[in-house]
Amino acid sequence: MYSNTGQQTLFPGAVTSKYGNYLVTHSTAHHPVTKSFIDRDIILPPCSVAGCKVTFQLIRLISWTEAVDTIRTESRYA
Repeated sequence: MYSNTGQQTLFPGAVTSKYGNYLVTHSTAHHPVTKSFIDRDIILPPCSVAGCKVTFQLIRLISWTEAVDTIRTESRYA
């Protein structure tokens, strides 16, 4: 499925093929829409709240060097 921006919408269980920032949207109001860095080859998880559907949309591609820098930065503050 594609959004009005032309980007493919991914669902839980899909495997990411690109490094990038993804827009993560929950179908219920328990969690705001967020932008998250997601590595490639990651199996996208379902939401843990019963009845909530979650979608993922790539909004910005990131080069592998940017991805390495992002992972290093995030792991420093985890």
